[in-house]
Amino acid sequence: MRRAKILIHGLRSVLAFLVPIRFYRNTNGLDVSLTSYGYRIFVVGIAISSFCHGSRAIRDVYLAIDDEEEITLLKRVVFFLLQVKGVRIIRGPRRGPHAKYWHYLHSQWNGERSFILIDDDVVYDPGTADLLCMGAVDAPFNACVRSLCFQADAQGTKPYRSWPLCTAAGTSPFVFATNVGGVVIRPVFAKKLVELGEGYQAHCKHADDVWFHWISVRYGMPYSQITPAFRNPTPIPFSQGGALSGTLNVAGNDISIRSTYSSVDLEAMMK
Repeated sequence: MRRAKILIHGLRSVLAFLVPIRFYRNTNGLDVSLTSYGYRIFVVGIAISSFCHGSRAIRDVYLAIDDEEEITLLKRVVFFLLQVKGVRIIRGPRRGPHAKYWHYLHSQWNGERSFILIDDDVVYDPGTADLLCMGAVDAPFNACVRSLCFQADAQGTKPYRSWPLCTAAGTSPFVFATNVGGVVIRPVFAKKLVELGEGYQAHCKHADDVWFHWISVRYGMPYSQITPAFRNPTPIPFSQGGALSGTLNVAGNDISIRSTYSSVDLEAMMK
């Protein structure tokens, strides 16, 4: 059984690196940050490659790995190959999905640049990086290409499953961005993330999307969806069984949302 698992991991590694990661280091471009763990590390190269390949809008790519991650020989090979291709590996304490931004913010961010967050288990459409960067130029705060329409009424938030897809470009407190699609984080928002520190632990430890949207509402920094359609990246086959987002079922999302937003937040959105 163990030999079979090793073989599967090895094949995943080969698959990930059959696709080249090629992007032009633009010193005026944006950094890309993401996290990965477990067997998903063996296919993270596919996600990075699909997002970055051919882009002229990227400065550097940072992959955050928890200090507690068991680093096997195969994972060391993966990290080496990623680094050869220009990906920078950063380490830090376990943060779950929040690791995609936390370690970058606290070890690499210069306090002035916007940056991009992506996920590790999907294949992005060609040109997504450039689309995000170009569209974000006119966005007042954070920008995204994939979001849901936040739904609430006088009785509180409606079930997460009932939220419709956002299929129009625009800026609104009701734009609930999902980081899996790729988001551009503005410096003013990033500074608030740093200021709030581990505040997410008490409310949405496993839901970075909820934490980000709550900040956007509480501090008046609404997201902009920059495309007039809902863009859904394709999951990498067999990569999402242990997804960080997958640890939350729909009920878990609803619990995080109810725990995070106060009546004051909801009233502010309705104004």
